[in-house]
Amino acid sequence: MSLISMFGGGDRHPMHSAEAAAELIALLPIADPMKALGEVTQWLRSVTEAPDFKLRTRLEVIGLLDDAARVPRREMLRRYLKDPRLRNARGRLAWSAAYEFWSALADAYQRCALEDIPQFAAGQAGREPLAGLASRALRARVAHIRVAMLHYEPVPGEAWQGLYALLARCERAELVGVPTRAYPAEKLQTSPLIELMKGLLVAVAAPERLPPEEVEAAFRIAQRFAGAARLEAAPFEGATHSIDLERGAPPAPLAAGAAARPGQRFFGARQAVPKLEHMVGHHELAMLDEDERLAKEVTPGQKITVLIQFMNCWGGRAPQAEKKLIRLQGDLSVAHGFHAACHDVPPVAPPPAE
Repeated sequence: MSLISMFGGGDRHPMHSAEAAAELIALLPIADPMKALGEVTQWLRSVTEAPDFKLRTRLEVIGLLDDAARVPRREMLRRYLKDPRLRNARGRLAWSAAYEFWSALADAYQRCALEDIPQFAAGQAGREPLAGLASRALRARVAHIRVAMLHYEPVPGEAWQGLYALLARCERAELVGVPTRAYPAEKLQTSPLIELMKGLLVAVAAPERLPPEEVEAAFRIAQRFAGAARLEAAPFEGATHSIDLERGAPPAPLAAGAAARPGQRFFGARQAVPKLEHMVGHHELAMLDEDERLAKEVTPGQKITVLIQFMNCWGGRAPQAEKKLIRLQGDLSVAHGFHAACHDVPPVAPPPAE
């Protein structure tokens, strides 16, 4: 039974106003983070799809749901990263709850952003709040992509397409580089470009070669270098990858001599590579340690691993898959315990006496 049917039908959505939403949010089962996050996800889907919301009201209600999910979504991610084995049923449940939430939140903010941001250049006075909404929507979509990567799942084409649709709208409204705050309470400024690049820079850095905790660290570290990345409508020196605004596909490496296509955007972060090389060569991780969460949860070795991965991939030296595969043949048996394994290990002859 859906949450809406539990509260009955009627002409109005149960969360038809911020006040009504706050009353229902107060009923969330906060003692059960997974259930609470699941209910928030259902409400997000319902509020996003309901046709009878005014834009400002829909955005306000989504913001309340976003805030209500902060604690349970962090707990779900903590549970997964604590034991991120792909065959771990409990870990997969925690991951699924986080993935569905971020998918729903990204869809919700994207609808608001595409409805609110004008098709063409906005007036100077209203650009910062519109850039803030776009940054929030892009951040949610990047988080959706991030959680997929944490479980080595294929990122849905709809996620990439949503990211590019937001970029295209920001370009037309001249919001891409506008400094803003995604959330009013945040101290640090961001921009739609920075939020976008956090996702693209990790996507091109072979995250599938990293364990989940280092994938999570990669997204946090990429935030520190996103401002050094460039995004252009034409190829430029230092560009390593491109995206196609018309296709729901991940970033692709640039092919030598390929002509630019309409809708194609080129990007690269080679300007950040000397800084990465200096940090790795001199073990200077102080800049990363400014983030308390990163300092506590990620070891220096893991940070170095991520920095080296970025250094290689952003510098155009991405690791290549082995071209030559070796077929192995033989029997496989499973031994339970040391004593059982001893029967399958051939005896070792003692060394000859001297």
